[in-house]
Amino acid sequence: MDASKIFEGSDRKVVCLVGAGGKKTTMYALSQSLQGTVALSSTTHMYHYDSKYVNRLISVKNQDYLAFEKEIGKVHAFFGEKIHKERVSGLNEEVLRNIWNSGNYDTMIIKADGARARLIKAPGVEEPLIPSFADYVIPIFSIKVVGRKLDSSIAHRIDQLSQVMKIEPGEVIQDKHVISLMTSEAGFLKHAEGKQIIPIINMVDSEADEQVALRIAEKALALTDRFHSIILGAMNKGLIKKVILRK
Repeated sequence: MDASKIFEGSDRKVVCLVGAGGKKTTMYALSQSLQGTVALSSTTHMYHYDSKYVNRLISVKNQDYLAFEKEIGKVHAFFGEKIHKERVSGLNEEVLRNIWNSGNYDTMIIKADGARARLIKAPGVEEPLIPSFADYVIPIFSIKVVGRKLDSSIAHRIDQLSQVMKIEPGEVIQDKHVISLMTSEAGFLKHAEGKQIIPIINMVDSEADEQVALRIAEKALALTDRFHSIILGAMNKGLIKKVILRK
């Protein structure tokens, strides 16, 4: 994957991932592809980091992290207290800002909401928790939801999704429904004022998926000027299939 297709050669940058259907795989794919050192973290509870993609796991206590040597591997993951064996807590804005201001990292990637491993979601009342110093927001959903019924097997926060997508629970999700999510101030655009927004339509694994995703991307770009490009990706494979620009 060539991450420069997403960030247009930006030097130091803070990137927030929101939505559902591949935030963690996108986090790992970006961290492996980007040049320079990378800090991973989260503002919300999450499953623990996969050591296969992380050179150093850092539990944040008493701000000792500021003394860590950045030379020990490329990718460092920062987290709060362990909630239980598989999950850890996120970090607040002050701690995240201190890590960033240490100057040890060229990129910081922050998971800014939770989705319970579902394929699509709408943000809750307090979500997403995007730090004020973030440069980019990448909202994500899986193309696999199109053509499926809106229910808890694929979706997180169904009540909010129903309102934002203008669809009743149990109805089949169509292009127009996900386009509403992508272009709504209560959906992909929430809490992203002043940030550069670059949506990813994820899990584009086949030519059929790509055709549907392309159609959705072109319509969404025609309906908002809050973002100027959309990525079609298969992020579990580290693949950017296409970058769709506004016509």
